Amino acid sequence: MNGYEVVTCIGKGSSGAVFLARSSKIKKLVAIKKIEINESRRSRSRRAVIHEANILRTLDNYHIVKCYEWYLDIQGSHMNMVLEYCNGGTLQDRIQSALKSQSTFDTTTILVWTTQITSAVKYIHERRILHRDLKSENVFLVKNDDIVKLGDFGISKEIDHTLDKASTCVGTPCYLSPELCQDIPYSFKSDIWALGCLVFEMCALAPAFDAANLISLFYKIVNGKYAELPESCPAELKALVAEILNKNPDARPTAEQLLNLPILQQFSDRIRTKTPEMTTEG
Repeated sequence: MNGYEVVTCIGKGSSGAVFLARSSKIKKLVAIKKIEINESRRSRSRRAVIHEANILRTLDNYHIVKCYEWYLDIQGSHMNMVLEYCNGGTLQDRIQSALKSQSTFDTTTILVWTTQITSAVKYIHERRILHRDLKSENVFLVKNDDIVKLGDFGISKEIDHTLDKASTCVGTPCYLSPELCQDIPYSFKSDIWALGCLVFEMCALAPAFDAANLISLFYKIVNGKYAELPESCPAELKALVAEILNKNPDARPTAEQLLNLPILQQFSDRIRTKTPEMTTEG
């Protein structure tokens, strides 16, 4: 892989696979996301994939998984993105572990992670970039540190149509906003709604919206009927979830407004500013 020694495959999805690899020059572990190019799909065409990869290369924020470089394979059939490797797994992994051990996240951990994720969302929104696929599976952790990073920007996602968005969420339409369920185009406030679903999930270890079928799910989402949070959940967290999961997008706060709330502002010093560099181990 163009100067990288593959260690193992660490994930597979509808658009490709992710490999743990080591640079043969600098001996640093990285994650290489291999994305299939498909000219029959607008969002996976060579031009579209290269355009999005170039945008991701410009993102320089500690709480966003860094894209170091990208290259096409010899056949030109796949794009390979060299990404920062986060050794702590995903937030989804951590939630599943908590469920198995019948434990919960403490309030401080939830608020620190929420502050860091929100700071990443604020950063991309200021650059007129939508994440489009914010969910626990796309939040990555750094082991032995209270650090989360936003990744997997849905480089091959179509967002023109609600049902297309639902089908490309790989079984996670529960993060869709009321606007998307009503076929209103994706917006920055749709990212904020998904953030609210994430906060709920950290509090309850379960999705905010769940139903037996898509129609019932959309009904709950459009009417803002999210599940009840556990009685043990602090009132301040319940209030935060209620504020973010406002079914009216105009009344929903922006990422900047969220960071200015006292409940998150108290953890502003936990937002890191140093960007991960592609340096040698040692």
